[in-house]
Amino acid sequence: MTEGISFIIPHRDGECIQKTVDSVKNAAAGLCRYEIIESTGNSPTIQRNASIRRAAFDILYFLDNDSLLSANSLSELFLAMNQYPEAEVFGGPNIPGPDDSFLQNELSSVLSSCLIAGKISARYAGRGRLRLTCGRELILCNLAVKKKCFSDIGLFNELLYPNEENEFLHRAHQRGKIMIYNPRQTVEKGQRSSISEYIRQMLSYGRGRGEQTRISPTSFSLFFFMPVLYFFYLCALPAAVLWILIFSPYRILAVICALPFFLHVFYSFTAWILAMFEAKKIFFFFPLLAGMAHVLYGAGIISALLSKKFKSQGKNPQYFIRVLEP
Repeated sequence: MTEGISFIIPHRDGECIQKTVDSVKNAAAGLCRYEIIESTGNSPTIQRNASIRRAAFDILYFLDNDSLLSANSLSELFLAMNQYPEAEVFGGPNIPGPDDSFLQNELSSVLSSCLIAGKISARYAGRGRLRLTCGRELILCNLAVKKKCFSDIGLFNELLYPNEENEFLHRAHQRGKIMIYNPRQTVEKGQRSSISEYIRQMLSYGRGRGEQTRISPTSFSLFFFMPVLYFFYLCALPAAVLWILIFSPYRILAVICALPFFLHVFYSFTAWILAMFEAKKIFFFFPLLAGMAHVLYGAGIISALLSKKFKSQGKNPQYFIRVLEP
């Protein structure tokens, strides 16, 4: 295998990747040999796998069509590779861009909140220092993988999109692969630009998690399924409170039933205050967006578990691959 980096950028027809390509060229200039593999099509997971097979170099760097590779990210990647030569997976956060809208910054603050997203928050903000990770802190729009890792454990599962990287990283962790999180290995990528896109995003992420659990039951985690419990709780709460107020002499039970809801609201407001303190910005819709994230994620998981087939099934995959000149 030839030493160098194959940058893999899948996208749909009509999406422009020129800014991403320019950021790669700027970051890689004079540092290493590289190629840029552009994959145009309608099945991102299949496109990535086809690009992996086509890649000429030993390091595969996955970017989204709107990921802008930071100028020092490759230097940080090589630093991590030198410090952990046995590691096979390297990644860092997807941080907001300077031109992001007010809503995009609010969404980024929600996803990067430790109280709202737990360990996953490290995907959206640099947390801590260069370190070993189990994979929860890594994100596919900024992920470098040694080709040997794919040879050992297989490619991305083509039944999954999204969450194909989470299933792959879970497999890698189970097989003892060493993975590294570097808070300074960053890409700039804006969050969704409208509420409707955010709703679809959270539902899709939840559905991806549910489908991953169907494929790999050992990846089940109560942390990811707490939104499912909260979703069912919210669905049952109005009826329970109404029944108590009408039929029960112990109306205090209505307050007790509503207590988890009020605790969640208090929790979200606490996260809101901490997020504004950390970002030194004022956010107006943080508690609402945080609550939406948990409820929609839970609804997405439920839809996947109840569905007879996977979201990616039934498609006629079409794609075209070309290698761009450095």
